[in-house]
Amino acid sequence: MLEARTAFLTPTVTISQREIDRLLPRTCQKISWAIEYARDGNIDVFERRDSQRLA
Repeated sequence: MLEARTAFLTPTVTISQREIDRLLPRTCQKISWAIEYARDGNIDVFERRDSQRLA
């Protein structure tokens, strides 16, 4: 993940646009947390305002 430049999200065929709008930010946040964990060894979800909002 640290060296990747692209991520793919493959939702189900029946997913609605509303569900994608909810799913995508959460997925991006999870990827961000995974990168932070790989780099620093910990995740502080309350450290940043955007983390609190999406948690």
